[in-house]
Amino acid sequence: MFRKEKINRISWQKNPLNEPVTISYCNIYRKRTDQDDSAYKRIGSVTGGTVEYQDRRLSFSESYVYVIRAVDSGGYESGTSNPVRE
Repeated sequence: MFRKEKINRISWQKNPLNEPVTISYCNIYRKRTDQDDSAYKRIGSVTGGTVEYQDRRLSFSESYVYVIRAVDSGGYESGTSNPVRE
């Protein structure tokens, strides 16, 4: 009755350069490692104070790359973080 599930957990640190800005939320983007950067798709978002995301129900045969973008209270999305590979 147990089913295996692939879960990728990504976490990050708050950027001290964002201190004067209110971060409303962070968007998480994912692509397969064999895809171009243009293939990133938004897979979720977390509130501004959150520093972790769990990506669930992934294919065991695929590998993924993630990036994060912060969105401030004015709705402006930051540049892309450094990519993180699983």
